[in-house]
Amino acid sequence: MKFLEANLARVFICRLDYESDLLESIRRFAEEKGINAAVFSALGALKNASLAFYDQKTKKYVKEKISRPLELLSCIGNIAKIDGKTVVHAHIVVSDSEGRAYGGHLDVETIIFSCELFLTELRGINLKRKYDKTTGLNLFMFE
Repeated sequence: MKFLEANLARVFICRLDYESDLLESIRRFAEEKGINAAVFSALGALKNASLAFYDQKTKKYVKEKISRPLELLSCIGNIAKIDGKTVVHAHIVVSDSEGRAYGGHLDVETIIFSCELFLTELRGINLKRKYDKTTGLNLFMFE
C-alpha cells in the first residue's frame, strides 16, 4: 500500500448553477480556487445523467446516458492533476421517478437541475495521476 498524508485546508459549500454540466462545474471551480487536491460530495437533482462503467477486459469505458429527470442521491470524488491539468474523478448514484437506482463513473453532459457541493481542499500534498499499464487507468502516483 502506498499513501500520502494531507492536511485539511479550505472547506467550500457551493450551489452549482442550473443547467450547467456537473463534472465541468466542479473542475472549473477547483481551477478558479487554485485547488490541486481535494475530496468532495454532492447531492441534488439532475435534468439528465451521463454515466460510464469501466470494462476491465477491454480497458475502455462503456457510456450510458439517462435522458430524464433524476435525483442525485450521491456523488463522491476527488480532484488531482494529470500533467498539470485539473482532473475530477467522481462516481454517482441517481434514481428515477420510480425509485430505480443507477450508478457509475460521472461523465460530461450530466446536466444540473439543482446541486449542492461540499468540497474539502487537501494541503501538504501534490495529488497526481499517471497512466497505469496494468489497469489502463490514470491512478494516483506516489513519489
